[in-house]
Amino acid sequence: MIDPSQARGRSLFGGVLTPMVKALMISIVAVYALELISLNWLEDPRWIGVLWLMPADVVGRGWAWQILSYMWLHDPLSPWHIVLNLFGLYMFGGFLERRWGPWAFLRFFLITGAVAGLTVAAAGWFYYPFNPTIGCSGGVLALIVAFGIIYAA
Repeated sequence: MIDPSQARGRSLFGGVLTPMVKALMISIVAVYALELISLNWLEDPRWIGVLWLMPADVVGRGWAWQILSYMWLHDPLSPWHIVLNLFGLYMFGGFLERRWGPWAFLRFFLITGAVAGLTVAAAGWFYYPFNPTIGCSGGVLALIVAFGIIYAA
């Protein structure tokens, strides 16, 4: 069993930067940069509305890809949104990736993010069908819970 106190590789603030965590962080930051460019310079945010999770689009139009694509979008008006999600991914993801392997880790992150998205789509369909949801907080929270379950003494 891998002990989180025995970090290998790059470590800062207690987290471990592993290859899959690094790839996820780079992809999330790249999409965030595209969001900022699209909104601030191109002034054409239409593609963002296709990727965020809007319950009316998922249920009403069948836009099932939004169950995963929303995880890569973050609030362009609040950098703290992306910073806190990336920090959680970094702090807990590396330990789980080392324990499970990169592909099992990625599968867990995507499945739990999709379950969070399905929950938002189902509840939102009844209560707020036209409010979009963005961010990978559901997947990051699942990583935190998994870390706590595995490494709790």
